[in-house]
Amino acid sequence: PKGSFNMGFGSRDEEEFPQLGVDVEGFWLSKNVVTVRQYQAFCKQTNYSMPEPPSFNRAWRKKNHPIVGISWKDAAVFCRWAKLDLPSNSEWEYAARGGLVDKLYPWGDVFDPHKIHCSKKEYLDSGGTAPVGSYPANGYGLFDMMGNVLQWCKERVSYRHLGLHKHSYSSSGEGWQGYTIRGGSWAHLGSSMFLCAKQDAVLDDIRLINTWGLRCVYRPTDTKVLEQIQSVPSQYKHAL
Repeated sequence: PKGSFNMGFGSRDEEEFPQLGVDVEGFWLSKNVVTVRQYQAFCKQTNYSMPEPPSFNRAWRKKNHPIVGISWKDAAVFCRWAKLDLPSNSEWEYAARGGLVDKLYPWGDVFDPHKIHCSKKEYLDSGGTAPVGSYPANGYGLFDMMGNVLQWCKERVSYRHLGLHKHSYSSSGEGWQGYTIRGGSWAHLGSSMFLCAKQDAVLDDIRLINTWGLRCVYRPTDTKVLEQIQSVPSQYKHAL
C-alpha cells in the first residue's frame, strides 16, 4: 500500500543510511524470490545463460529453491523480460518492514534466527538455500524478505567500506559505487545481517556468489508496464 516510513536506523551500523522520512507510492512486490524454475524459463526463452549450479543444488534439480549466483545485470535483464523491475531501495525496505513502524526486524525488535532461513551457529552451516516460502511471511504476506537469499535493488549507492564518509541514495554520489543488495542469506548468521535497514553494495557484473537472488516489483503507476502486463510470462505470474 501507499504510505510513508522512516528509512534507515542512523548510527547502529555504517551500512545503514541515516534515518529519514520517505514517501512510497503503491506497488506490488513478488511474494517470493525468483525460483530456479522461473529463471530457467527465462533462459530457455531468451537463450540467456544459466549461472553455474552450486554444490547444494547440483544440476539445478531443486526447482522451487531460489535462483542464486546472478549479477545485478542478470537480475535487471530478467525483470525486463518479465515486464517488471527491480525494487528501489525504499520500496524494498518499506516492504521488508511489513507494516511495522520503526522495528529492527520484520517481526519486531528481538532477533530470532528460527524465523528465517539462515546459518545458526557457524557461517554456512545451513548448507544452502531452502524452498521459497518455507518460513512465515511478514505483515504484507511476503516470504523470505530476510534470509534464504540476498536480493538486488535498483539503485547504486556509495560503499563506505572503501573509505567513503557519505552515502548517496542516487547514482550521483561521490566515489566508488555498487548496486544495493539486501536481506541476508542462508549463509549468514548474527542479528546485524538481517536488520530491515541493512544494505550492502556490489558491482553490477559480479556473478560468483551463491547467496545472491532477486525478486521483482510491479508499479501500477507505470503506464508502460500497464500496457505490457498481459504479456508477463505465465511461469512468473503465480509469484506475483
